Order: sequence, then C-alpha cells, then structure tokens
Amino acid sequence: SSSKPNPEDGADYSVPALASSVGEVIEKLDLAPAVLIGHSLGGAAALDLALSRPKLVRGLVLVNSAGLGAEVSNDLLDRIEAEPSREEARKLLDLFFADKRFVLDRGIDDMYASRTAPGADAAVKAAASAAFSREGQAIRYDERLSEVTQPTLIVWGEQDAVLPAAHGVAAAKAMPRAWFELLEGVGHVPQIEASEAFSDVVKRWLAALPAS
Repeated sequence: SSSKPNPEDGADYSVPALASSVGEVIEKLDLAPAVLIGHSLGGAAALDLALSRPKLVRGLVLVNSAGLGAEVSNDLLDRIEAEPSREEARKLLDLFFADKRFVLDRGIDDMYASRTAPGADAAVKAAASAAFSREGQAIRYDERLSEVTQPTLIVWGEQDAVLPAAHGVAAAKAMPRAWFELLEGVGHVPQIEASEAFSDVVKRWLAALPAS
C-alpha cells in the first residue's frame, strides 16, 4: 500500500495532482507511452493526464469514470463524510455492488481496515472533496473530450449507483476514438463484480490497439 501524506501538511489530492503523480511514475519507469486503466476517480486522473501530457498516454480504459458529467450519488458522499466503521464499510460495499453476494464479512473487514490505515481516511476525504460536492462533480472533462486523441475504451456497470452509465454513453459519442461497453447487472466496480467479462473486454480492446 502507498503512503498517505497528510492533507493538512499541504498534500494535494486534486485530480490534476493525482494525474501529475502518475505521469511522474510513467516517466521514471520509462513506460511511456502507457495504456492507463482508471476506475472512478482514477478515470478522471487518467483523462487529465491524457489531455495534459498526451505523449505519455498510448490509450485509455475508463471504468465507471468520474469527470464525465454532473451527477454523483449523495449516498457516496454520505459514506465518505462519515467516520469509518464496519457498518459504514458495509454500506459502502452495498452501494458499490449490484450483486449483494459481494457484500461479504471479509470484504467489509478489508474495507474497514483500508479506511482506518494511517492517513487513509483523511486522504479519501481530501480526494473526494476536491472532486465532488453536494452540487455535483467539481472536476469535469466532458467539454474537452473531443481533444482526447488516444484510443479509449469506456466500460460501465449498467446498475452503477454512484455514477450513471449515461455519462459513459455520452462520453463515447464525444470522443473521436472511443468504444463503449455496458456490463448488464453490474454495479460500480465491474473489475471485481464481473471480473471475467471485464478482463475479456479489455483484452479484446488491447489486441486491436494500434502499436505505439
């Protein structure tokens, strides 16, 4: 697990700052141009990097991505603003998964442990408050999608209760080289809830990706 610098000490958890950190890693590891897979807030960070430093990004996979529209679930904000507890962890998983068989004691324990790790809660709250508010998403890229020249795969769980699938549909229409894949009966975390289907979609898309 990565360290969680304290927001009160000036650590920046905004989407552009997260994107900049990813860009630094890509450069240091000599991975450019890289294919970025970003889920939820990570999707917004991947988009930001593709727009700000396009030479670092060969392709994008946006999974139930933030940054593509106004709406975000108030239930998510309730969960993030609450103090971490096992009950809050259960509520968060219940929000994330359409198939409630994934809301298991082990997953609840893992989620609670991750939220109570040193610095984790402050980091989650800082990242969320920089991107979301009760008025909607504060970080938006939907007006700039025509500028995204990289091939992009957009995958969405049809029953996402956090970010609506309509955002992904609209984004795919606005982007010059986008493909949209809807996974039926799946919620906010398709890479877990429908891991095989998700993996198959990504592998098929990667196989057709032009060489860098």
